[in-house]
Amino acid sequence: MSLDVRQLFAGMYGDVPFSAGLLNKDGVVVAANEAWLEFARVNGTQDSGADVGSKYRPAFDPTDEVSAQKTEDAFRRLLAGEIQDYSFEYAFHFPDQMRWYRLLARPVTVVREKCFLILHLDISSEFIARLGLRKQEAILNLVQDAILQTDLNGVILYANHAASELYGAESAALIGREISEITFAPKNETFIKAREHLLRDGKWAGYVVQKDLKGTKINSSARWNLIADENGEDAILHVYTDLRLAEQLTRTQRMMTVANIAGGIAHDINNILTPIVLLAESIQDDQSSPHSGTAARISGLSDRASALIRQLLGFARGFDGERQLGDVREIVSDVSTIVPLSLPKTIGVHFELGEAGQMILCNRIQVHQVLMNLVINARDAIFGQGTILISMSTEKVESHQAAFVGTARTGSYVCIKVADTGSGMDEKQKEQIFEPFFTTKAIGQGTGLGLSTCLGIVKSHDGFINVDSTPGEGSVFSVYFPLVVTEHAVKAAETPHTEPVADQPILGRILVVDDERSIVDSIQKILQSNGYDVVTAASGEEAIEKVVNSSSSFDLVLTDMNMPGLGGVELIQFLDQFQQEIKVVAMSGASFERSSMREVEKQIVAFLAKPFRSNDVLSVLERALS
Repeated sequence: MSLDVRQLFAGMYGDVPFSAGLLNKDGVVVAANEAWLEFARVNGTQDSGADVGSKYRPAFDPTDEVSAQKTEDAFRRLLAGEIQDYSFEYAFHFPDQMRWYRLLARPVTVVREKCFLILHLDISSEFIARLGLRKQEAILNLVQDAILQTDLNGVILYANHAASELYGAESAALIGREISEITFAPKNETFIKAREHLLRDGKWAGYVVQKDLKGTKINSSARWNLIADENGEDAILHVYTDLRLAEQLTRTQRMMTVANIAGGIAHDINNILTPIVLLAESIQDDQSSPHSGTAARISGLSDRASALIRQLLGFARGFDGERQLGDVREIVSDVSTIVPLSLPKTIGVHFELGEAGQMILCNRIQVHQVLMNLVINARDAIFGQGTILISMSTEKVESHQAAFVGTARTGSYVCIKVADTGSGMDEKQKEQIFEPFFTTKAIGQGTGLGLSTCLGIVKSHDGFINVDSTPGEGSVFSVYFPLVVTEHAVKAAETPHTEPVADQPILGRILVVDDERSIVDSIQKILQSNGYDVVTAASGEEAIEKVVNSSSSFDLVLTDMNMPGLGGVELIQFLDQFQQEIKVVAMSGASFERSSMREVEKQIVAFLAKPFRSNDVLSVLERALS
């Protein structure tokens, strides 16, 4: 190629800050600027493929064989006319530093000859900036708030992972949309004032009603800040907090407070009920007493009170019980035989049963209780004619749904829906329906514990409940239970629960410990009348004193777990050290205390929940001493 071409090329590219070279159709360097020659000199390739007159070989780090081979293949295709241009980014290790380059190659025609223009652009600053942005993006994707960046016209330029989950679309699908699609209408007065405030003060904060791409409303707190984008242009950084999560946290904290109060009240009431039940029973057994009929009524009323307290305790601390694998279709079928009997003829009921084999690990009776409570609520919400539909399906719960409903578990769930055509509920009622003692029914028609009990049972099964309701249109309660697919769950369900086998009663020496004198006296009377030698103590300290000073050992200690001073756990730990062969039966008015007994559970042979009857005490002692 002529000298004129080289001079022309040097004139065009001589003063540019990047290296530029011209190759002929055979890949030979026919012209190059000073930056090209300097680049070749620094990276050591001026004698092996970068100097004018040499066959060009791309300059790469000798250790980067993959990049070198990839680019050489691309050049062969470029020279053969298979591709029209080529671009590639690569790193090069200089003696004292690392730099990043972008190689550009494209065909050109010079003096009627086909040639190729090769440029090496130093993009080190850009590359480092991009690395910084990627790190920032990785951090932003860990934030739970939805973060958007828009231009001043409201066009979305960036959306983090939380925004993707909040609005129900991938980040790429949000970019390019207008913010008005998910937040404000274009001429919304709030939006106009907020934008004016932002442009004046550089920031704005307030509350907005957003919507996801399905149209679901989302109450959010908003924070806007005026920023400069990567090009120095004005942009808006939006940060939105989903208030549904904050409201759920507030409700959870309120429920926990109520639960703690309920647990304490239930414990005290059960302590009061226990001697009432035992005394009423003793009067009732005396056929010659003129008060036996009254005692029977007292006993029945005590049973009702006890059941209510158990329900309250279940709400407060969760529901225990043996769990087994259950087929949801069978469980719903069980209920289908009972439901019609609970409904008036003006209300129709329909069942849509799913496939058999959808298994959950559950207490079958408790699940029945949940479904019947929901059916009764649906019945009471229908005035006149109406319909109740009970259906089941399997659904996948994603991470953002799990966070919203307050469960950390994602995966497959079985969903049982109870839908009615009743009166429905407004937003305020929906927020309160799971709170204990709250009811939409007339005074005297409900305890307000039905739905809170349902929620307690479902949560104890690692599930959750969703409610969709519109005033005048009815309600849909969706109950989710984790679908069992693991071998571990199968083994857990198949492990049988064993109880001690009752033998013939063996009389023994019993130490009864409780800070409630009436309970101690009632139990002492029952046990002594059935042949036991009974010693009583009104505290843990007194119990230790009697064990230490007793001339003969005790066969069994029947102790309350919640006592002032030295409690049941500490007493059992002492007994284990002092007389290891002694047997212990624990009793309590709060069933949740069983979870606090784990450190002494090996020493406890049985648990007696207050209130109890005389036969309960005798039966437990017989099994424990056998």
